[in-house]
Amino acid sequence: MTEDRPSSPPSELGSTNQLRARISELENSVFGLQRRLSAYNQIFLQNPSPAIGYDPASLDILEANEGALTLYGYKREQLCALKLPELFGPGAMMDAGELAQELAKPVNTLGPVSHVTSSRRELVVRMVIFPAERDGRDTRILLIQDETRRQQVEEALRMSEERYREVFENANDVIYTLDTDQRFTYV
Repeated sequence: MTEDRPSSPPSELGSTNQLRARISELENSVFGLQRRLSAYNQIFLQNPSPAIGYDPASLDILEANEGALTLYGYKREQLCALKLPELFGPGAMMDAGELAQELAKPVNTLGPVSHVTSSRRELVVRMVIFPAERDGRDTRILLIQDETRRQQVEEALRMSEERYREVFENANDVIYTLDTDQRFTYV
């Protein structure tokens, strides 16, 4: 004897299969978003280099990592209340329109340019810009390299070389240098 089971109407079976397919699509979508978010976190949030995320159309700062907060001396809320051009100092060497165009490009490098911190201290920075998608929005990530100290050291070296040259060129006495084997290297 066979049991009579109530059979599901064909329309319900189709809808169950469609529901399973839709659930599978959503799971794959969530997995993809998690992968992208993980990559974003590694590139942006976990990166020790200063980085700022911003909207390329409005130039609003959307977020900043710890390196950027330390470099500029702002709290996260303060920095995120600024527009990116507000970080540029008087020596930025670009007008506002040109700067906006450069910052809107998907991939770009800028620098050296002048930036200012929350305490109005001037920095010399180089920047690398690349696109990112965050919460479904087209954004840019700005990686910042502070070159202030390097530029100061280079300037000090130039000044020292200049003084050294001046001394040798204007000396009335014979000035010479010897190498370790006591051979003349400069007279």
